[in-house]
Amino acid sequence: MDQPTVSHTPYPGLRSFLRSEFDIFYGRDDHVSDMLDKLAENQFLCVTGPSGCGKSSLARTGLFNALEAGFLEGRGSDWIYCDLYPETDPLDRLASSLAQAVVTGESGRGAPEPDAEQSPVIEELRNLFLNQVRRRSSNLNEALDGITLLEGRPIVILVDQFEEIFRYAQDDPHEASRFVDVLLKTTAARRDVYVVITIRTDELEKCSRYSGLTSAINHSQFLTPTLDRFQMQEAIEGPISLFGGTIEPELSIWLLNGLEEQLDKLPLMQHALRLLYIDARLRQPEGPISIGLPDFFRAFDITEDINQARGAGHDALRTSLSHRLDKLYNKLNPRDQEIARGLFCALTTLNSRGRDIRRPIKLGAATETLNCDFKQLVSVISVFKDGAESYLRIVGEHDGLDPDDTVDVTHECVLRLWQPLRDTWLPEESNSASTIRFLARLAHDREQTAKNGFWERVLGTGLLRKSARKRHSEWWAAQKPNAAWASRHLGNLTWKDGDRQLNPREIFDRVAAYVDDSKRHARAENSVYASVAGLVVVTGIYVAVTLTQAQLAAAEATSLAAEQREELALLRAQEAEKLAKEEQDKAWETRQVAARQALSAIQPTTYAQNPFEIAARSEEALVSAIEVDLDQSSLENGLEKLRQSLDYIHELRRFEHGSSPDSAVYAASFYNDGEQIVTLSQGLDLTIWNRSDNAAPARVIPLEGFLSRTDGAKGRSMAVSPDGSIAVGTQRGGVLLIAAPDSADAAIMATELYAGPTEWKLATMSKLAFSPDGRYLMAGSLTGHIHFWRKQPSGAWGNHRIYSSRSLSDHSGNGAVDLANGQEYSPPSTRIWSVAFSPDSSFAAFARQDGTICLMTPDATQITCSEDGHTDPVKGLAFSPDGTKLASGGNDDSVRIWHLEQIIVDRSSPDDETVLPYLTLSPLALWQESDVWDVAFNRDGDLLAVTSWDGSTYLYKTDRWRPIKVLRGHQQSPRTVAFASDSNEILTSALDKTARLWTPFASRLSDYALSVKLLNDAAKVDSVALGPSGDWLGYTDRTSVWIKGRDRDPSRVYTNGGTRSDPQNLATSLASDIMIASLHDPAVIVFRKSGPDMWAEREIPLTGEAIAFQMRGRRIALSDDGERFAVHGSGPDGSWILICATAAETCGTAQAEHIAKVRFQAEIATNRPAGHGCRRPAFPTALALSPSGDRLAVGGSDCNIRIYDMAEKATAGTPDHVSEDHVGNITALDFAYDGSFLVTGSADWQGSIWWPKSGNRVVLKEHRSSLNDARALPSGQFVATVSNDEHLIIWDTDSGKALADYQSFTSTLNALDVQGSDHGVKLAVGTNGGDVVVQQYFETPGEALGFARATLNAIAGPDN
Repeated sequence: MDQPTVSHTPYPGLRSFLRSEFDIFYGRDDHVSDMLDKLAENQFLCVTGPSGCGKSSLARTGLFNALEAGFLEGRGSDWIYCDLYPETDPLDRLASSLAQAVVTGESGRGAPEPDAEQSPVIEELRNLFLNQVRRRSSNLNEALDGITLLEGRPIVILVDQFEEIFRYAQDDPHEASRFVDVLLKTTAARRDVYVVITIRTDELEKCSRYSGLTSAINHSQFLTPTLDRFQMQEAIEGPISLFGGTIEPELSIWLLNGLEEQLDKLPLMQHALRLLYIDARLRQPEGPISIGLPDFFRAFDITEDINQARGAGHDALRTSLSHRLDKLYNKLNPRDQEIARGLFCALTTLNSRGRDIRRPIKLGAATETLNCDFKQLVSVISVFKDGAESYLRIVGEHDGLDPDDTVDVTHECVLRLWQPLRDTWLPEESNSASTIRFLARLAHDREQTAKNGFWERVLGTGLLRKSARKRHSEWWAAQKPNAAWASRHLGNLTWKDGDRQLNPREIFDRVAAYVDDSKRHARAENSVYASVAGLVVVTGIYVAVTLTQAQLAAAEATSLAAEQREELALLRAQEAEKLAKEEQDKAWETRQVAARQALSAIQPTTYAQNPFEIAARSEEALVSAIEVDLDQSSLENGLEKLRQSLDYIHELRRFEHGSSPDSAVYAASFYNDGEQIVTLSQGLDLTIWNRSDNAAPARVIPLEGFLSRTDGAKGRSMAVSPDGSIAVGTQRGGVLLIAAPDSADAAIMATELYAGPTEWKLATMSKLAFSPDGRYLMAGSLTGHIHFWRKQPSGAWGNHRIYSSRSLSDHSGNGAVDLANGQEYSPPSTRIWSVAFSPDSSFAAFARQDGTICLMTPDATQITCSEDGHTDPVKGLAFSPDGTKLASGGNDDSVRIWHLEQIIVDRSSPDDETVLPYLTLSPLALWQESDVWDVAFNRDGDLLAVTSWDGSTYLYKTDRWRPIKVLRGHQQSPRTVAFASDSNEILTSALDKTARLWTPFASRLSDYALSVKLLNDAAKVDSVALGPSGDWLGYTDRTSVWIKGRDRDPSRVYTNGGTRSDPQNLATSLASDIMIASLHDPAVIVFRKSGPDMWAEREIPLTGEAIAFQMRGRRIALSDDGERFAVHGSGPDGSWILICATAAETCGTAQAEHIAKVRFQAEIATNRPAGHGCRRPAFPTALALSPSGDRLAVGGSDCNIRIYDMAEKATAGTPDHVSEDHVGNITALDFAYDGSFLVTGSADWQGSIWWPKSGNRVVLKEHRSSLNDARALPSGQFVATVSNDEHLIIWDTDSGKALADYQSFTSTLNALDVQGSDHGVKLAVGTNGGDVVVQQYFETPGEALGFARATLNAIAGPDN
């Protein structure tokens, strides 16, 4: 052990690491040096990242200890550490924490408590600092200068969870601004104080409210990297080793698999490991301990069955946190449980969209909201705060508890993952919130109606009626809402009394009065009905008496009674009409509530086991939302969820085989040169499908009639030979050979190559394989035999040889197999589960139940085996196309890679003796969550597909064996996986009675016919260009240029090397098939389409000494008609922009060689103050030409955008319009299709829409990193941007509102291009991961629904 252990436990749990816990802080060594560089340069550092990414621990533990080690040059190692949260009074917290740090050396969590002598000094310094910032200056250095305790030591101030300042600003915006000002001015003095803040990325946009803060962050932001799999493994296994313990490999791998794609992976991991360690130490206080997977299930009371242990690590980890919270909750009495439910609901923002779900609450407000006393509330909080793990924290408790202290969750994942809170309590709270808002709207309408006249008040117009009154009165009695609770949900309602807006408590009082009025009116209404009935009786008596006195009086009385009956009938009719309207409104409201709930229940995620089902539910929910006329916000939410759900589907086509048990699909393969697919069902039906059409099979071939032994006749395995013949293996142990039919309706020619053993027990032919040259057929049987057949010169198959694997004598070297008759059953350990042929057909591989893997020649003269790789049955084998690697996967949940070292021999004939290669096991293991059933390499050998028992297929890049995609959808175990020979499409078969075709690098939201992926190790797409109507696509990685037509393979139209320079950027037009590429050398290349899949290339040199320099990233733009282009050049005297004709021979500075010429001024006059970060000499960073080519927009490294009007002049130097609204380099420019506005992108994380003529500007603020490209969409109503934050966002032009956020990307988005088409808008995106993805955007819900229906039907077939 290199250093003594100073931490008390190896894992901190949900809280962040302490400074003193550097010994258990693993996995971040590579990240701290970048932080130090930024801190040294600016003395201010903003550490940002999503919730749960580890930014607080990285700053507090990683950075602080690097400072203590003296890694910040020139500052030594004797630092003062001030560590604080803003809490409820940030200035006071800063003064107090800084004072304690000066006296004791550090402050914050984990710091030592000051002693009696130090406390008065700390209080004195606190007052000094507060007086300084409130009465003198925001620069704390002036107060620090006079403190002798410092002795020249540097100070680092960490403001953790800086976003708390925004909540505090709601109560005291002035003090919040002063706090920010103190931090900025103290660091701007460049003295001995360094400031570090941590903030969630989704809160960064709010920083723009404070002058200077955005600029400081732009210059010093550090985006916390996600830990990769190896770093996560370090963080799991490293800390416990310091405490004499180990994490067993099974648990470690299971945790790593379960944590992949988790939103809260670090807190979930630390929470589980902390409680596992505590549980283990309770059982064994002393000595070394080992924690395994069974310990996890025992510690968290999760049933350990095969499904849970192998297939649901993701859900089990989330459940572990929920189960622990359930334990604490169940210990409470019923009243305390009621308080706990209310408290956690109060800590959650109900209408949250995204990640902002925590809402801290003061203790005093909580007691009022929950109708409990202070001590009772604190007692409940303590249950969740003071145990082995803390789920709640009280902000401000350092100086004793009082009602102004704030309670908050330790981490937001508590709110997201506690199942009763998420699934029951919050929906109930949401329904109650909707009810109180609904009643408030009714009360408001009633108040306005009652002002209209006497009869509206008397008749009770607008009051609750009948069932509505009964329902809401019952709710009121059960929930007992109070003003404090209601105020949380009524804050956004507009209700004015005259000119004064009522506050939420006043609104609640009127709602309560409205409910009481409804009850009183009901009682009065019942009295009226009784009075009317009595009046009718009296009238009848009066008529009877008066008829005996006078006929006239009788007639008048009769008329009066009739009028009264008519009036009563009218009243009853009106009441019936009201009741019918109420019932109709209730039914409509019920449908709307159901539609909203259906929308809210849909949560598209990358780890959903059935993405297709989620998309189908999204489509149904959006249809319902439209039918019941939900509000625009709900429709936009539904549209976004539908788009997201389609973006997570990679299933291209599903081939359904029916509903009977015998419809399970045991094998599937590409057939007929890839134009068809052939499948084998358990019922021994061979089905041929057209690859592009799953409506109905092209042919179904029943095979049972060709078998001589039909007991146990079930389909189990299949292989397709190079000549189209199909071999089928049965559960009975038989093998059929079906000759390739000459035509679709030709008679089937089938030969039974082997009937199976006489006595049938477990004789299944588990796998079949043809040799690539078509000469051999190999089969593996669970009887322990390997079968070989050889194709004769006549075309018949014969020379059947059967070998028994039980005679293998030496698994580590050369072994031997004996000829057998195939009738005997070998021990279970010798069962053959998988077979495969080498690419050159000279030898084969087989694998047994005991994990042994062997290579052998077809004649069995040579065999070599190894038992090192697996311990359980090996179900899948595959050779790489170059024959240098063998992949194996099996029931031990792993895939192993074997290196085959070929021995070079002279083989002049295929019949010459083969020398087997050496079989060397790689130390690498690709661990899965469950049994591996099959593996396959793609045609180029750069991808490996692994299909496993849990229904998933995993895709790895073979250069570093990195997982790059998971394909989910099968509901039961897959059996086979195969790549197409003409693409990277993947075919799987499964027991869920389907075969499925997948496109791993294109989702169903993308245009698969155009999308493509570069698979070389340094793949990176730097620029993309879409042809007119999205019919073709150009892209470059700055070594080559490719053009891909729809449903065509990409064509490499340009490659660097020799005298050919590196391509830089691409541009295309709207009107013609032309694309232009700038080069590193002073030149551009023009590509024109000359025929189907044919492109003519022509180079245009950039001439003139003024633009002779080579240039990395040379900017270029093309007019919409494709007739002119703008290109950036530079030389000894600066930068120029030339506008030239695409038909020109040269483009140069000479007057005859250009249409227009613009000298780029490195410095221009702006309104930015002296010393501003953007006041610097600049160079061009972005170009755009207006649609007609008469205006040029140039973005610069000085944050400014210049527009030059070239319509009436050929040379310009002074821009006609300048925008100085950005504070970072301009990274992207694009004119609207009508030229009216310009969409911009910048390194300041913002985009904008700028109307130069009016000067109007809309800011685009949702991205969390630098924007790399921006485009206007054809209609002009929307724009699109891409960013380093891996998001593509569509914005509304008029409002700047983000309408769609494409979140399925997993690497930086470098480039964007847009074209309109007959099927929505096409958006081509180039990524750092080598992807070119053409996404689709629909401007209306109707368009999106039409696309979704067509897409889902294409996947599942029109009848599903």
